[in-house]
Amino acid sequence: LYNYKKKNGTSFLIRAKKDVLQKLNTTTNLWEDITIPGAATITIATPGVVTLVNHNLNVHDTIKFSTNGTLPTGIVAGTTYYVISAGLTTDTFQISATRGGSAIATTGASSGTHTVTRVYKQGAKFGFLTYDDILYGCNAYDPMFTWNGTEMIEYVSNPRGNILEVYED
Repeated sequence: LYNYKKKNGTSFLIRAKKDVLQKLNTTTNLWEDITIPGAATITIATPGVVTLVNHNLNVHDTIKFSTNGTLPTGIVAGTTYYVISAGLTTDTFQISATRGGSAIATTGASSGTHTVTRVYKQGAKFGFLTYDDILYGCNAYDPMFTWNGTEMIEYVSNPRGNILEVYED
């Protein structure tokens, strides 16, 4: 559990639960998954392509989908998927059911708003630190990330570990 306080007085209570990071919604008093901002669209194609503007995902990142409608056949809400290198751009990516596996083909139809949540190693202990209004976090398995209350950015090239220190200059 970490209290992320910003200079403007905004505060977020953050926790890792199972395989996701969550923030406390102080209006409803319920924990909500920290999702990648924006609605995702998924093509019906072989392979299916996910479009999500400025998703900040990298190859081998693990994600899950949720929706208030219907996902295309081939994608199941709440199931963990891997981002693969094929089709990876700033705004698009393809997914596989296994690390290094083949891209998933989608069929049928989809409706509603689709949401993408970054999934982390279940049970991994996170370390958090706030510096210059940015939340820094990492664990021993997944890439270090920053979060500003809206946008999460991961840094694949950074080392992993449970201790995090940020030095000025």
